[in-house]
Amino acid sequence: MKKVISALTVAAMCASMSASVLPAFAIDAANAEFYLKAVSAGKGTISADGATVTFASAADAKGAKIVVQEFIKADTSEPYVQQILSGFRVKDNVKNIKLGEIVEEGGGRVGVDYNATGHNETAEYTINGKTVKTDKFFSCFATASKTGKFDSGVKQFMWGHSDDWAFDYDGADTLNLIWAQPNGAKFVDEQTDKYPFTEFAATLGDDIADGTYTIEILDTWENKLQADPIQDGSTINDGEKVTKVTKTKNLTIVVGDASAATEATKATEATKATEATKAPTEATKATEPTEATKAPAVDPKDAKEWTWYFDNVTYDPAADADGIGAKITAYVTKDEGTYGYEFTPLIDGKSLKEAGFQIIEASQTDDGYNFGSFDFNEENGHLGGAASAKQDSKAADGTGVVELYLLPPKDAKPGTKYEVSFKGLLVGNFKEEKKYPKSVAGSITIAGGAVDPTEATKAT
Repeated sequence: MKKVISALTVAAMCASMSASVLPAFAIDAANAEFYLKAVSAGKGTISADGATVTFASAADAKGAKIVVQEFIKADTSEPYVQQILSGFRVKDNVKNIKLGEIVEEGGGRVGVDYNATGHNETAEYTINGKTVKTDKFFSCFATASKTGKFDSGVKQFMWGHSDDWAFDYDGADTLNLIWAQPNGAKFVDEQTDKYPFTEFAATLGDDIADGTYTIEILDTWENKLQADPIQDGSTINDGEKVTKVTKTKNLTIVVGDASAATEATKATEATKATEATKAPTEATKATEPTEATKAPAVDPKDAKEWTWYFDNVTYDPAADADGIGAKITAYVTKDEGTYGYEFTPLIDGKSLKEAGFQIIEASQTDDGYNFGSFDFNEENGHLGGAASAKQDSKAADGTGVVELYLLPPKDAKPGTKYEVSFKGLLVGNFKEEKKYPKSVAGSITIAGGAVDPTEATKAT
């Protein structure tokens, strides 16, 4: 059973982490179109529009991997979206075409890993006038931050599967994607289908026969765990309403003699998987331990117990012409196993807003957990990440896992030292246990003045 973030949990995280005011959703979802396109197909020939892959014979098709991308075509006058659901299935219960690939890390079948490096060769892109270079998957919702950090735009996603998820598809091989950006996202340069929304592999079995096959975008699917088991297959959510997408174009695969019968092998009803588990980072709070320990006697890097800690940095406003703020990193040592986490940064025990700080950016580090799900609230800095693999991750001692860019108030005086601490640090493991590691505060010091060694100067 693959433990993933459930649809309800994604919605809950969106609600808890998004800003209080979301941008208006102005795409006419009722007229939006989702379509599939093949971009590579081994010995197969791809049609000009990418909608059809043709193999001369079953021998040529045997074991072939077709890389399929999904695109979105929509009105872009105010192109903001918050959540998209989309599902894919091999039509007619065909068993010898599998969707997704087996991956070593965490196992299971998945779609594209939006956060993984090495997806493509390094390429140069322009995002709203800003040039970036990346070898990660480049989606239609890609972004380039003020600090130059590239992001595919996907913040929370998961893939369901007929044989390891709580959905009953009568044996058909199926993938379901839940994509979410709680603070809203827009298309790169307002061109909706210039870049793909997502990507997955369709692998043809060694026993593939002559005939015509279809990979379809789901109109509906059945989830018998719900009071209303018939669910919409593809939807767009603006945070206030969910609109079903009805215009779709599927992918056709022709093998050898297209007129050959391709009647699906009938199978017994798929065995139900156990109920999808809730993510350990769900916003429900338990009683929390005391806040960050101040001025530790022992360097946190040398801690003997599970500890999260911030580093101590110096910020020079004169050298920050772009206004990106001070970069401060949260580190972990003696990790006991992490499947998800969340916390809110505090400045001198106050919220960012109360302390006059702005959070410019928050992101996972390349060397840290790099979970499939990560988000932060632009108002209060509350952030969290969760895994989509079916096992805990353990960071090596002293590994930086989260980077924050915090902009101090304009009137911060040289020599002022601000304490940066953790509020509500909560870690969940794969067993759904809530853990509260020790936390140690760090600091941001404004360059250009002396600091009283006996007492941290508070913000004005």
